[in-house]
Amino acid sequence: LSFTGLTSGDKLSFARLAYQLPVGSNGLRVGAAYFDTRYRLGKEFAALGAHGSARSASVYASYPFLRSQLANLSGTAAYEDKRLHDDVDSTATATGKKLGVTSLGLAGNLQDALGGGGISNFDLSVALGKLRIESAGALAIDAASAQSNGSYTRISYAASRLQSLTDAMQLAVSVNGQQASKNLDSSEKFSLGGVNGVRAYPQSEATGDQGYKATIELRRSLTPNLQGTVFYDFGSVKINKNPYGPAAPNNRSLGGAGFGVNASVKAVQLRASMAWRTQGGAPTSVPASADHRPTVWLQASVAF
Repeated sequence: LSFTGLTSGDKLSFARLAYQLPVGSNGLRVGAAYFDTRYRLGKEFAALGAHGSARSASVYASYPFLRSQLANLSGTAAYEDKRLHDDVDSTATATGKKLGVTSLGLAGNLQDALGGGGISNFDLSVALGKLRIESAGALAIDAASAQSNGSYTRISYAASRLQSLTDAMQLAVSVNGQQASKNLDSSEKFSLGGVNGVRAYPQSEATGDQGYKATIELRRSLTPNLQGTVFYDFGSVKINKNPYGPAAPNNRSLGGAGFGVNASVKAVQLRASMAWRTQGGAPTSVPASADHRPTVWLQASVAF
């Protein structure tokens, strides 16, 4: 059982609940998850009265094709049903969307003695989705612009390496991204900014139909339960797979550097980081009044 929550006051909230369990004795695991996201634009955009929600229910299964002390390989299958709703009170407009996404994937890891020893991970998945825009007005606008309604294919990938350098020092490198067959709905786009991306930028900064983001992080153990880190995050997105409308830049790159600490207190894991922008300019996903330099992230997780 896992629970994830995120909030920024009354303007944004996110909650996800997931549960999985083994079936039989051959390693098959099945699970289900539900998430709910709600937002409301504030500050300079408060007069618009723009708010909305996204809800998703999914089922998934994983099966190990290979299990050993040094190497593992598993296959995954999932189906997700998304319901999206956006309202703009100032114009009395409402837009509803439904998405059904089926995905198949492979994930694995390999432990080796290269250098001081390390572990490599990878994840590759192919998603077949279908978007249905339920508002006639929004559907007409989409047909004359992004043309995202209908079926699409999305390929997602991730790879990472945790390398031991000394008894107290490790180097972590990672990259993840996606490719798309067409222009995607905003809920399926790839984003660079945030706590799991370029940490110098806010969540969901720089979104696009396809792109990548990567991290290089040096970690040093300070005490048995405390670790210090220095890092550099960077990435790039192609905003629209198929550009439309007036000519405009269709790519954006971000970069940021910083430092942080990771701590563990019994079942509680704590992470804190502070990051400064090095590439990409000012954020566009938040009002200027909400732009913070440096960007600070605090995370806590509890195992239960």
